[in-house]
Amino acid sequence: MITKSFDADVPTTMYEILENNGVIENPFFAENESIYNELSNISCSFNRNFNISKTDLNEDIIELCFEGLDTLSTVYINEIQVASTDNMHRKYIFSIKQYLEEGLNTISVKFESPVKNMNKKFERKPIWNSEYSMKGHTYLRKSHTQFGWDWGPQLPDMGIWRPVYLKFYSFAKIEDYYVKQKHIQDGKKVNLDIDIKFKILQPNKNLLAIIKIRDENDNILHTNMVAVNNEVLTTHFTIDQPNLWWPNNLGNQYLYNVSIILRQDEIQLDLKEFKVGLRTLIVDKSPLDIGTNFAFVINGVEFFAMGANFIPQDALVSRGENKEKITRLLVDCKMANYNCIRVWGGGTYPSTHFYNECDRLGLVVWQDMMFACGIYEMSEQFTKSITNEIEYNIKRFRNHTSLCMICGNNEMEGAFVNSQEWGIERTSKMDKDYLELFEKIIPDILEKYNPETQYWPSSPSSTGGFNNPDNEAVGDVHYWGVFHNNEHYKEFRKHYIRFASEYGMESLPDMKTIKQFTRTEDRRFLSSVMDYHNKVIKPYGGNIKILSNIALEFKIPQNLDELLYISQVFQAETIKIAVEHFRSNRDRCKGSTYWQVNDNYPVISWSSIDYYGRWKALHYVAKRFYSPVILASHEIGLDCQLCLCNETKYTFNSLIKAEIRDINSNIIKSLEKEVSANAFSAKNVLKLSISDLVDRNGAEENIYMSLNMYNRKEREYFVSYKLLDDRAQIISSGTQLFTPHKYFKFKEANISAIRGSNDRQLLIKTNVFSKSIMLTTLSEDVLFDDNCFDLLPGEIKEINIVKGIFKFEDLKIYSV
Repeated sequence: MITKSFDADVPTTMYEILENNGVIENPFFAENESIYNELSNISCSFNRNFNISKTDLNEDIIELCFEGLDTLSTVYINEIQVASTDNMHRKYIFSIKQYLEEGLNTISVKFESPVKNMNKKFERKPIWNSEYSMKGHTYLRKSHTQFGWDWGPQLPDMGIWRPVYLKFYSFAKIEDYYVKQKHIQDGKKVNLDIDIKFKILQPNKNLLAIIKIRDENDNILHTNMVAVNNEVLTTHFTIDQPNLWWPNNLGNQYLYNVSIILRQDEIQLDLKEFKVGLRTLIVDKSPLDIGTNFAFVINGVEFFAMGANFIPQDALVSRGENKEKITRLLVDCKMANYNCIRVWGGGTYPSTHFYNECDRLGLVVWQDMMFACGIYEMSEQFTKSITNEIEYNIKRFRNHTSLCMICGNNEMEGAFVNSQEWGIERTSKMDKDYLELFEKIIPDILEKYNPETQYWPSSPSSTGGFNNPDNEAVGDVHYWGVFHNNEHYKEFRKHYIRFASEYGMESLPDMKTIKQFTRTEDRRFLSSVMDYHNKVIKPYGGNIKILSNIALEFKIPQNLDELLYISQVFQAETIKIAVEHFRSNRDRCKGSTYWQVNDNYPVISWSSIDYYGRWKALHYVAKRFYSPVILASHEIGLDCQLCLCNETKYTFNSLIKAEIRDINSNIIKSLEKEVSANAFSAKNVLKLSISDLVDRNGAEENIYMSLNMYNRKEREYFVSYKLLDDRAQIISSGTQLFTPHKYFKFKEANISAIRGSNDRQLLIKTNVFSKSIMLTTLSEDVLFDDNCFDLLPGEIKEINIVKGIFKFEDLKIYSV
């Protein structure tokens, strides 16, 4: 039992305070999690003194505002109980003037152990939740991932995890606002209505609201001045020839500046400032020849959604609120050509800064509500708690330009439908509670407070109501046949998923990351620490699954360095195959958000960027396969099919150069073809075949590998291809094998790197065909503008250093 007191700055939480004060070591290091998570069974309190002046006490209202309390707390002012809380996902505002005294006052927030609380409820009535989490956590409105997930630790925390402050006011304040836009005359004019809600304490006091619209350069475009006589008013603006907001790579992210000023005579009482982009943004679900559509449509233009799933950025949640860390991740998403991001439903609702950055960067937001992989027992108290949570968060993010869709939960409809497979003893009461929460309460609240944003009951789902949620032709699908169900990674090509909202492949993080959670003796792939930092446990350890997957395509590496590299190459190749298949079939497939972009602690997982912000091979390759225009490659037996995918608003005219080469990179056959692709289209443009070079001897075809592969000539040929624009610039390029990497007769490579025209540029050369060349640094973190690329002898690859301090002696180069 810890009885000491520590100084701390809030926002913060118990585990962070204990680590900062040396009471515990880093809970993320080695297997410390298993030692320290027992601390979640104790209670703790946060206390401080503060001064209140006579002037402060003259204000009509004094409010104590908590933007985030995690989770079961009791609040005291001057040892008098003010309130109790049970939900970390909402803001609490308490009127406390009556408890205050002039001069010194005390505040105390006492937190009850979440584990003890849920254990009592679970013992009384067991309830199902994710097998990777501590049992009973769905009884609490607390981030589910704090109780563990198949990529995160079990460290249920307590604390003041978002800002806390006092607010003083008299006469009136601005309580809320809601921006509604109507686009008319084919988008040449936008009617903007702003509903403003006030709290008026003293009516008839000459209250005036001044609403100003400014352009992005802060020039005033419109000003409305309205007398405030009621608690609700609507002010109207018309914007002619508006600058529209577009997602990343489809146009500018133009944002207008809006300010709402509340005055009493000449005294400013309150101010709200925010940005708004003018756009229409929906999910089209209209009927198609096969199933129904499920496509994002911006300003009347249907586009292919390209992104990944976002989880909390830190298992210690207050650290995940760091603005710099949030911005860096979302900028990295933009750099990898994302145009959307799915906020997954098992963590926390992101901060307002997150949505501001998505608005600024052009990342369309699919927003799950925070319900995932569990049963929720409806009761009067629980219903009241979640209603307040849902209302608060919908009001908080409803004005953000990037918000496209609100989704009720993650994987719960599918879990109910496949209850036997998920280990759920399904009852009629569960069904009733589910439908009440996700198909009545949430959509009703959304209709009341944000009818402009569309609702989707679950992910995956087709139409809701337990109606075949895994239907690939309707709605969205989580396809986990690859990885979880041990299917071959090329099985993606057999599926025409309307919107692939979850799918993935695991890999190891950067070696610098591994060194930050291991001791030297732990750096063996199947050591206890390495296994502990892969949270997949069924049907067998995740690291074993990584090995078995790699074995499909590559020779098993002999050391951890090489295994790390190969695991990342395999992960990137797997997701590339999936995305290029989806994009090549955009008449059937309309979106891809792979699992997942980030980690919440240093772990072996599906992420493309690890906990410390280091890009894996996948994020570099995503930058290419999510590029607006790509030449996708698919090997079909002895054929290589090239597909031109154009995700821009313009017709794309280009030249394809492709060659069939032997293992010495000699050109056996070359083809050139001028092609064009309409806006937002995909079409097969060129096929190359090595069938006349390979004697099959009548053996059976197998798209994954030949049973008699060692006697096959296909391991001696490959295709290289380039897509050039009308200025002869290479837009997309790559190579295609016809055999698993482990069978191809790669020559021993001598890859060299020299400095380019400046200290921020490298020139890479190779003496033989080299696939998946990966640059890494041994000590300093460096971000390159490209990585994990193929290179032919005679070619020079220019690599620029985007971020970081590069030391030439720090560079290490891998290739297959």
